[in-house]
Amino acid sequence: MQTNPPDRKVESSEYIIEPDMLSKVLEEQAEAKCQYDPIGEEPVLEKYFHDELLKICGRMGLAGAPPPVVRGVLSDVHRVAQAMVGTVRKAHRVLWDDVLPEVAGSDLKVNPTKPHIGKLL
Repeated sequence: MQTNPPDRKVESSEYIIEPDMLSKVLEEQAEAKCQYDPIGEEPVLEKYFHDELLKICGRMGLAGAPPPVVRGVLSDVHRVAQAMVGTVRKAHRVLWDDVLPEVAGSDLKVNPTKPHIGKLL
């Protein structure tokens, strides 16, 4: 299920990320069909994120949440985190576009050999 960004009007000079950028990232990630994991592009964040997901999973299990509920919640958290990290990465590329090397096509990198979070759930 794809979520639309807020419709709030923002001043372009106020924020790095604007609603249209988030919409574009959500569309790109939906088209990639879960093969793109922007969190995996940042090894420090990836380790932290997976460690925290395991803690959340353990807490939910100890609280008595059935496995399908745990998997659903973790999937939702992962999807939100992917959108956030992907949008920040895209905003970073836009800000530094004149300095960073060009990326062929989209900056979404599909890496089918890299394990996906779904395999952990």
